[in-house]
Amino acid sequence: MQDQAFSWRDGAYRATPLCAPPSELPAGSALVRPRELGICASDLLHIAEQPAAGAVFGHEWQGVIERVAADVESRCAGEAVTSSAFLGCGNCQACLRGCTNHCRKASVLGAGSLGAARSWLVLPAAQLQPIPRVAAAGAVLLEPASVAVEAGGVVQRLAGDGPVAVVGGGPIGLLTACWLHERGRLLTVFEPQPFRRGLAERLGLEARDSVAVEGHPGDFAAVVDCSSAYAGGPGGWQLCLRLVRRGGSLVAVAKYPKGRTVARTELARAGVCVAWLRGAGLAALRGAADWGAQLAAYRPVLADPALPLADLDEALRRARLPARHGKQVLLVPQADTSLGSTGQAG
Repeated sequence: MQDQAFSWRDGAYRATPLCAPPSELPAGSALVRPRELGICASDLLHIAEQPAAGAVFGHEWQGVIERVAADVESRCAGEAVTSSAFLGCGNCQACLRGCTNHCRKASVLGAGSLGAARSWLVLPAAQLQPIPRVAAAGAVLLEPASVAVEAGGVVQRLAGDGPVAVVGGGPIGLLTACWLHERGRLLTVFEPQPFRRGLAERLGLEARDSVAVEGHPGDFAAVVDCSSAYAGGPGGWQLCLRLVRRGGSLVAVAKYPKGRTVARTELARAGVCVAWLRGAGLAALRGAADWGAQLAAYRPVLADPALPLADLDEALRRARLPARHGKQVLLVPQADTSLGSTGQAG
């Protein structure tokens, strides 16, 4: 099969030919072949706000290294790897701390011409995270799990031992709740969709309908906003404000669509400390890898059976139906690497 990429053209992601990988890799880099992709709510928001022409889909991925540059010793061919969505410069203070999501020069997978929905990628070897064998079956969850690790760490620093509410029972919300639950935090997941509340209960979490919160006003020391679809609008912020106690913390994980306002005045009146997340960096990704076999156990609960990448449009349609579907995963077809590919430049 010919190498290809799924890039944005004429209002949709379309398969386009991709040239063969370079015969000589840049210093410090690795050639990787993505195997699986995940679809995130931020992908749906990116589509709603119209990607630039030529933008390649995908920031959640797992795959295998095909080869490395001559000077790379830390990674090797055949190694299963993934990366953060944020590929940092590697030299600034944020990158040196593993906070590549705060690197001012970071490239963001899926935001432009560099996306994971393609037959091959050349990435900095230092930005790749090895996938433990015990986590292999759940490896496509590592990137969203890293956001959960980042959010959970912020909660631990800000909220002491108080109870926590997670607003939004999508994959990142449920992974965040699992991370906190495994560390003994008393928490409740608030989610309007019965289907997603059922997933939470299968994971051993307490789940409540977010439409009916009368019994919980101001109960929580921290609220983690993973509400996604209605984040930043009349539903999300008002609900979070009703749940968090005065002087508590709001950890904002969800994406906020353009044109939606944040209730800053209301937050200030409530004395709420707001921590804004910008995805997750390499350090959080390493923390997610430590979850190991647990991620493999979470996958059949959180994700639907995988579809081929050619069915990207169908997967996106299902991702917009959270009342019926779990996380969408795509299988990337593998080109015959013994044959040269022709077409557009990669």
